[in-house]
Amino acid sequence: MQYFHGTNIDFVSKRQIFFIVSSLIIISGIIATFVLSPVYSIDFEGGTEIAVKFNEPVKTEDLRTIVKNAGFSGGEIKSFGADNQFLIRVKTTGDAQAKIKSALTNNFPSFNVDEDILKEDTVGPKIGGELRGQAVIAILLSVLAILIYIAFR
Repeated sequence: MQYFHGTNIDFVSKRQIFFIVSSLIIISGIIATFVLSPVYSIDFEGGTEIAVKFNEPVKTEDLRTIVKNAGFSGGEIKSFGADNQFLIRVKTTGDAQAKIKSALTNNFPSFNVDEDILKEDTVGPKIGGELRGQAVIAILLSVLAILIYIAFR
């Protein structure tokens, strides 16, 4: 089945225009990467991660408000596992774990720190820097592999 009849586009004679347009798009993408600088998560910048479970149903919005009121703006709250299990991630280290535990205990009377904390992790900025460097290397190697593949094709 043929959708377009009589198409005759001379791409070869227009190659300079396409080269210029393609180069402008690539250069603007590279400039935008440095100007807009990506927002890194705690995996790359360091921070605190706490997995908790609750005995009663809890809304993600309520938990987000509690974490924000504890002094952690921009924290990530994700539901995982069962409906009453959450992953709290903030970009602050130090006493972040104690503050979050205190806020949860104050707002949820049935919350037991010893039983309801599933996991606690702290990622330092050094590890985040190493991950960021490895991610950049992985991206550059993948772009190089794509260019080699295109050259052979």
